[in-house]
Parts: sequence; structure tokens; C-alpha cells
Amino acid sequence: MDTRVWITFATVDHVEVVKGKNAGIYVDIVCLPYGEEYTAWVASPYAGNLAGLYFPLKVDDTVLVAIPYGDSAAGCSIIGRFNSGSAVPPDDFIKNGAPTDEIVLVAEADVNIRYVVSGAGSIVLDPRGTGKVGVGGDPGSAGMEPMALAQTLQTRLDQMKVDFDGHIHTVTIAAFGAPTPSLPPATSIPPTTFPTGDVRATKGELK
Repeated sequence: MDTRVWITFATVDHVEVVKGKNAGIYVDIVCLPYGEEYTAWVASPYAGNLAGLYFPLKVDDTVLVAIPYGDSAAGCSIIGRFNSGSAVPPDDFIKNGAPTDEIVLVAEADVNIRYVVSGAGSIVLDPRGTGKVGVGGDPGSAGMEPMALAQTLQTRLDQMKVDFDGHIHTVTIAAFGAPTPSLPPATSIPPTTFPTGDVRATKGELK
């Protein structure tokens, strides 16, 4: 590589997570426009011990690569990526025909977004002033104040508990683990009617 080139465009050829002494996210790249091939270290806005912010890279993504002192042996680093004709930006980036003034994160189809905390860490949504927490739709209309959202969820959970409690069936378990059968109500048995009078046999008779 020309040592006067300290930054260049490239396309992603392979992505790998490496652990151990040289732990990190590494990507094989093909530099543009001349096709030099290198392995680049992926930079992140946030990284720490067992912590970091990761946005998946894919083969053929267009990236921006920094080359310290123009020397690829010093370690190339991916410092940015781009939307392109084959990776068009989502419509969410446009509002009223112009770039939106909102901060937007749009994941690709079928890709999950995970927030992970550990120890005593918490995940906090803290809208200030008249801000709302919205689930779907336009945050200006579909949103709900945090306390109202919490109350709505609590009401729904309470109703679910009532519904479940109303469908609980108690089963009595016998000594050997078999359910005790329910017997029908006892019915009275009519008494046997015996003949009255002299029932002894006399000579020549059969009583």
C-alpha cells in the first residue's frame, strides 16, 4: 500500500470474533479501488472488559478503513461504514421529504436488538419534561407517560391473575398418588318387605 494513503474505502470479505491476547472483532477487507487485501480491526464507540457495543458487519458491506502512518503492518482499523445502492437507508431516516431530525436505530429484518446488563446494572428509560415512552406508531400520539404505562401494565397483570385464579381446579391426591374419584351422592335403599303371619311349616304344608 502507498504509505501516503492513511485512509481508504474497502469492502468486507469475512468477519471473525477473536478471543485471547489479541481479542477483538476482525474483518478481512478488500481495499478500493485496487483490491489490496488486509485484515482490519473493528473500532467501536464503546468497548471494555466483557463489554462493548456491537453492530454486525456482513460480507460486501462498504467500510472506511484507517491505516496508521500509512503502514498496513501497524494494523488497519474499520472506523465507519456506509449505506449504498445495495444497502439503501431505511425510510425512517426521512421525514417530510428531508433527513429526519430524530435519532433512529433501525435493525435489518429478523435481527434482534439486545440490551445486556449484569451485577447491579439496570436498564432505564428516563423521559424528561413532557416526554413519553411509546410502543409503536408516532411517539407524539401513541406514547404514554411512564407512570401511566406502568399502571396499564399492572392493571393488565392483575386481570390476568384474576382470570387464572378463576380457572384453577383443585384435585385431592390419595395416599398412593392417584386422584381420588368423585362418588355420586348416596341414595336410600328401600327396606326389604318380609311376609307377616305364621311362616312355620305344618305337616302337609310347605311354607
